Amino acid sequence: MRAKVEHLGNVTLSVDDWYIENSYPARCITTNYGNWTTYVSRKAVPANTPITDINYWKPIARLDQQILLDYDTFKKDIISRIEAFGLVIQSLNSRINDIETQMQSFLATASGGQAFSNKYGDSEVMGVTQKALTETVNGLYGIIFDNLGLDVDDVQITITPDSFFKNEAAIVNITAIADYGMLDFVKVYFNGEKVLEQNSVKTFSENLTINNTTTIRVEAQLLGKVSTYEKTVTMASDFFIGSGDTYEDVYNPIYSVPYNGDPTGNYTVEVAEGQRIIIILPTEDVSKIEQIEMNDFNIPMTTTVFGIYTVYTSVNVYQAGTYRIDINY
Repeated sequence: MRAKVEHLGNVTLSVDDWYIENSYPARCITTNYGNWTTYVSRKAVPANTPITDINYWKPIARLDQQILLDYDTFKKDIISRIEAFGLVIQSLNSRINDIETQMQSFLATASGGQAFSNKYGDSEVMGVTQKALTETVNGLYGIIFDNLGLDVDDVQITITPDSFFKNEAAIVNITAIADYGMLDFVKVYFNGEKVLEQNSVKTFSENLTINNTTTIRVEAQLLGKVSTYEKTVTMASDFFIGSGDTYEDVYNPIYSVPYNGDPTGNYTVEVAEGQRIIIILPTEDVSKIEQIEMNDFNIPMTTTVFGIYTVYTSVNVYQAGTYRIDINY
C-alpha cells in the first residue's frame, strides 16, 4: 500500500507583497496596502484568491490604526509646540513694548541726554546707563528661557579647600562650569577686591594663592543671568589642643585655637573615655611654656617632635568629661 503524501508548503514563514494574480504557499505573510492590513496564509493560496477569503488568509495586524494613532499624537504635539511658541512671541512683543517705553525714559533722564524722539533727521544727544541696558537685556533673556523651559541658573561654582594650616601652601582652586551655553564672564573677588576676570569661557578653573583668612566671591554670568557664590577660607592656627590616642587625632583644624605665637592661657578640652590630652605647638614657641596644669596640678606629659611641631601627650588617660587646661609661662 502506497503511503499518502501531503505537501505542507513552507516549513518556515515567508514574506511577500500581495497581488491577487499571484499564488502563495502556506505560512506566507503579506500586506494589502489597500487597507494596510497584514495577513498570514492558512494554506497554499491559488492565484486570483481575494485577500478577504478567510478560508485562505488570516488577518493579523491593522497598520492603518497604528499609523492613524501615531499621526494624531504627532499632530497634537506639533500644535502644542506651535501654541507654546506663539505665547513666547506674544510675551516677547509685550516685553519689547515695555522696553521701548523704559528706553525712552532712560534716554530722557540719562546724563547729558535729551528726550527721545522718533523724528528722523533730528540731531540729538542721547545717553543711557549700562545698568539700564543690562536690566532690559536680562528681562528679554528671562522671558525667552522661562518660556522655552531652559534653566540658565545651572552654573556650578566651587571653591576648595575650606581651610589651611598656616605653614601649608595656601592655594585655593576656583571652578565655574556652565551646563548650558558659554559663560559671558567669571569674576573673582578677595575680600571685596576683584583679583581676576575672564570672558567668554565654557569652563573656568584657576588656582589662586591667599595669604590670610579670606572671603572669596565668584560671579559667573550665563546669557545675561548672574550666579554668585561666596565662601570664607580660613587660615587655621598652628596651635592645636584636644584629646585622642595619637597626635594625628588632634592635628586637625577643628582643634585649632586663636594663636599669635603666645600659647599661654586657659583652655577647655572635651575628653572621651580613655583618651589622652594632646597639645601641638610649633617647636619655636615651646620655650615659652613653663608648665601645663589641670586643677592647679601639673600634668605629666611626654614630648615628641614631628616636622616643625612639638607634641605634648599626657602620660595618663582620663575619664570622659570636660577639663580645664592652664598653660603658663
